[in-house]
Amino acid sequence: MAIECCAADQDEANRRLTREDVQQIVECSVQNGEAVDLNALENLDADTARVIAEAHGKLFFNGLTTVTPEVAGILATHCGWLHIEGLQSISPAVARALANHQGWLFLNGIRVVEKDVAIAILPYRGQLYLDGFETITEDVAEKMLSVVTVSRCMAFGISIMSLWQR
Repeated sequence: MAIECCAADQDEANRRLTREDVQQIVECSVQNGEAVDLNALENLDADTARVIAEAHGKLFFNGLTTVTPEVAGILATHCGWLHIEGLQSISPAVARALANHQGWLFLNGIRVVEKDVAIAILPYRGQLYLDGFETITEDVAEKMLSVVTVSRCMAFGISIMSLWQR
């Protein structure tokens, strides 16, 4: 459950948050022991990502539709849950950066899993969820199955049968 923490000067009309706004929201959420809900963020720069990544617990960034490899690398240092479900695709560089995250990583907005992205993300050792993908080629499914054990498939939120059915 995410707490509704809003910065004093948050502009709801254009959903733009300053770094100070984000810091207020993070501090409020951490103080209350709740998840950090930053779904209103549509863009995230490296300096703001550093402020956020220091928080422990659950982070929600479902408003982000793109992430740079630099920002992904910073977010990967976060200890806890990381929800970036607004992403419909990611580059191999972003996948490599996120593969360093330790914890739960939710990328359920990704619709197509490309082979180079699958290869880049597969070293991930936490709980990775890719529940939203709609398209997977046979070679990508085979690559995933060659690297992923049954228990890791379940951690990916993917069943062995679902890979072959897609």
